[in-house]
Amino acid sequence: MDNKNILTFFIVFIFLINIFKYYDIIEPANFKSKFMINGYKKYNISYNFKKKLLFNDNKTISYVNNFNPFNSNKNCIKDITSTKLSEQNIPVPKFYIWDFSKSTDKNIDIIKSKISFPLVIKPTTGTQGKNVHVNISSTDDMYKILKKLIKLYNKKKIKNIMVEKQVYGNNYRILILHNKIIGVLKRTEPYVLGNGIDILKDLINKYNKSQKNKKLYPVYNLTDNIIFEQGYTYNSIIPLNKKVIISNTTNFHNGAKLVNIPISKIHPINIDMFLEINKILNLNLSGIDFMSKSLNIPYTMDGHVIEVNENPDMKMHNLIDNNVVNKFMKTLL
Repeated sequence: MDNKNILTFFIVFIFLINIFKYYDIIEPANFKSKFMINGYKKYNISYNFKKKLLFNDNKTISYVNNFNPFNSNKNCIKDITSTKLSEQNIPVPKFYIWDFSKSTDKNIDIIKSKISFPLVIKPTTGTQGKNVHVNISSTDDMYKILKKLIKLYNKKKIKNIMVEKQVYGNNYRILILHNKIIGVLKRTEPYVLGNGIDILKDLINKYNKSQKNKKLYPVYNLTDNIIFEQGYTYNSIIPLNKKVIISNTTNFHNGAKLVNIPISKIHPINIDMFLEINKILNLNLSGIDFMSKSLNIPYTMDGHVIEVNENPDMKMHNLIDNNVVNKFMKTLL
């Protein structure tokens, strides 16, 4: 093999290594993950990942469709979720589903007559906060975002578009299995701390590099307006220990920071409501995204269900609560 072929082989080899490293980061961290496998061993559970089966004491448990009934995942399409929950008096933000039989102007006129700014615009399907736009406060911004999403719709990369009222509060994820809350966490906006030397762009790059080294998610959805509102640009030198929020997409897959919430801190009426959601949507396993000032405040006073995930990422719960796998296994058995 000559030097040119050796160099080509080396470049391809490095490229493949990085692809596999990245795949390890983005793969949903559920039933085949190392921390779950350790849980199976602890509770004497055997597994067949090819057939998606778990075994214990001659009992066979299938996790096809994530322990959920067949076809129940359609209930987690965002517009269907919001419709079903609102019909049962579970609070969701006011919403509108884009009508492609109408013109863009007509749709926007309807939206403005029903929902006041600020708005959220997002696909009705999709995960990890992709193509979700928040804090939209003008018609011009709405046009720009809708133009991008309509283009994705025409390319069949998304199924529909949902516009809803922007609601505020802490961003919570509630993990439920078989009518029991397994874990609860709060996600906060990703931010960097200044050191008085580096410009913001470099601080963000260092933060993302650190996230990747820890096999966590980098911030891919930066929010320029949030940064500018704090008085900075990407070329600003950030003062020592100054906190700068770099995105208002509070999603684990967008580098959000995580805080564990003990179930004892949740108001009983909220616990009942979360469990009722699984019944309404016919789910056994779910991850509920809920926004409120506090989980200790009854949802009837404050709070909105943003969406419900039928395939929740358990990795983020395990990162901040080492007991979550034990609770999962005990509930499963």
